[in-house]
Amino acid sequence: MEEFFVEEEIPYSIYKYIHLNYGDFNLNLKTRFLSYLENYNGEILQRVFAFRNNKKKGIEITEVIRRCSNNNLYMVKNLYFVNVAGYIAVYESKNIYRYGVIRWSKEDFDKWYTSDKKDKCNLFAPVINIELLQNTKYKYCGYNSLSYGYDIIDYLELYNKYPGVEFLSKMGLYPSVMLLKKCEKDKLFCKYLIKNKENVFKYNVQTVVYAFNHNLRPEDAHFELYIRKELKDYLDKNILNNINFVKMHKYFEENNISIYLYKDYLEAIIYLKLDLTQSKNLYPHDFKRMHDLRIDECDSAKAEEEIESKRKFYSDFKKVSNKYKFLEYKKDYMLEIAPSVMSLKKEGRELKHCVGKLGYDKKMIDEKSLIFFIRKLDNLKKPFVTLEYSLSEHKILQIYGYDDTDPEESVIKFAKHWLKIANRRLSKFEKKVA
Repeated sequence: MEEFFVEEEIPYSIYKYIHLNYGDFNLNLKTRFLSYLENYNGEILQRVFAFRNNKKKGIEITEVIRRCSNNNLYMVKNLYFVNVAGYIAVYESKNIYRYGVIRWSKEDFDKWYTSDKKDKCNLFAPVINIELLQNTKYKYCGYNSLSYGYDIIDYLELYNKYPGVEFLSKMGLYPSVMLLKKCEKDKLFCKYLIKNKENVFKYNVQTVVYAFNHNLRPEDAHFELYIRKELKDYLDKNILNNINFVKMHKYFEENNISIYLYKDYLEAIIYLKLDLTQSKNLYPHDFKRMHDLRIDECDSAKAEEEIESKRKFYSDFKKVSNKYKFLEYKKDYMLEIAPSVMSLKKEGRELKHCVGKLGYDKKMIDEKSLIFFIRKLDNLKKPFVTLEYSLSEHKILQIYGYDDTDPEESVIKFAKHWLKIANRRLSKFEKKVA
């Protein structure tokens, strides 16, 4: 591979462009990049310059990259990559630099290194003298038509291989190999792009190809792909595949519907078990009114379901409480089974422990454990000590008084005595129902 030997001096155009466009910018030590083109043996040589504004020294400039069209050679100097800071250019040779694991000395300054183009730096370096192409074989390559950044050498190499890239660029499309190959093979696709040139540039390659393959406008194809993705978790696959997305797109635009609003509506429709194969449910005549109506109906149904669920929950708790009422006991103290969910909450609130929370009511409904209240005989209504009993292990799991403190010894003695009686009663009960 030959190296690109040209004058090392920085072109005057670079100085002029920087001073005209960045002369007063005050981003101290903020590096930016520019590309300058030169003719080189019938090809285009790209020279990339890094520059920054140093408050003490003014604007500093250094050349960092050289690339040539139709040549795999890639030359770099004074440029290093740091994971945190990105590409960093070096402007002086007097210091020893250390960036991450890279360490180099002043002897390496201004020394060109060559590598394959696959290792090229991914820099944004706008071209300042694109008019140079006017006097070359790339005069009609279409690079001027691009409305966004694209590396000039990458583009020219693509043009050498696929001259049709000029057509795509002038259509405002990203110069994709996929599109280029399709244009070469399918003239109808080219006609489609021309027909939809006002809108086609707004969408990605996959959307444009999908639009052509399904005979859709690009905007309708974009809508369909987006809606399919957004609604795949809401609608049955068969329903989704039978939707007329062109009709839906028009419906969304006419009613000013956002996907988020429509998802809210769909959630309500699905909860209410309405038929989504019917157009009146997918496309209600007055969407805003029907959206609000279905949401209200859904909220009411959920509230009623919650009430019914709580009613059943309280009823199931009561059944378990009555079922094991035979385990209650009275001697030195009174031990009674928790009669209701609300009694658990009251017990926990007044004794400042967690029996009214953390799912003790659910554990009792599932008959994993039972909650008992121990009361003094002279004040049966006042919470005193709470006991949890395991039905499977036939043992006391925990027994606590106010603020999770251990109860007095007489209560512990009473609880142990009750445990023996309870286990005997429970054993007889289990044999009876077996």
